[in-house]
Amino acid sequence: MSFKRLFWGVGFVSLGALYLISMISGSSFLPEILYKLWPLLLILIGAAYLVKDEKARYAFAGLGGLVLAIVLFSFLHKPWHCFSFDSHKDADRELKVSAYSKTFDPKFKRVNIELKAGAGAFIIASDSTNQLSLYQKRDGMKFTVDTLFSDSSADFTIETKDVEFKFGDNENHDNSMFLKLHPAPAYTFDFDIGAASADFDFSKLRTEDIKINIGAASLLIKLGVPAERTAEVEIEAGASSMNMLLPKDIGIELETDLALSSKTMSDLKQESENIYRSEGFQSAEKKLYIRVHGGVSSLSISHY
Repeated sequence: MSFKRLFWGVGFVSLGALYLISMISGSSFLPEILYKLWPLLLILIGAAYLVKDEKARYAFAGLGGLVLAIVLFSFLHKPWHCFSFDSHKDADRELKVSAYSKTFDPKFKRVNIELKAGAGAFIIASDSTNQLSLYQKRDGMKFTVDTLFSDSSADFTIETKDVEFKFGDNENHDNSMFLKLHPAPAYTFDFDIGAASADFDFSKLRTEDIKINIGAASLLIKLGVPAERTAEVEIEAGASSMNMLLPKDIGIELETDLALSSKTMSDLKQESENIYRSEGFQSAEKKLYIRVHGGVSSLSISHY
């Protein structure tokens, strides 16, 4: 038996067993956070290729198949389960909704957006009417919105709920989320997303800080001018393809820490092994500091 057959055989048998146990017990018995163990899978596969001892190769292949099953189970299981929330929080709450909107209020000078989601497609754009509008085109993704307002700021915490997928019928359920924001306030973003297709257009928004933690993904991100003199963008990605569009008239510093990656850096000059900067960075009036970390990824940078 080859170690490839052992890897896939153990993986499929383990994944089937995990789902069978889950169906019989009626609940998830593994923490959903285990999908973040995916780098261990790369280590085990690499070790199976490197070692010469046949028994060790089989051991690494079998362990790799088991880790693959656990990662897939914890990741794929996540969208079907609801999250629990603290009931003492002093906030307006909408539970299990497929659309939400908040009318623009000029008193909100700063807006914080926190998004916690599983698999899906996520699109961000600007909106001249509402402070925030959140919706989907078809039934499928449910989410909660927790809000906390003060005299000059607004906090929105969004979490996906149950997701329904159907195949082979006329009901095409769409696992997608559209988020539109008013361009007036200054924004901070904190996203924690599973496997996703993401199209984030921040170009018309005044951003302060952006933090994105995303799993296997296709990510298109278009950045705009910072709200203040500087803004920080931090992206932690799994096996992802990332395309980033940057404005021409501001200073850009990009720091990358990508394993097994391909990079295309348009108009950015390499300053050191992992640091790239735009021309005239030091004298630029406004600056973006971008940090990108990840596993097996491709990164393409261009300007608009």
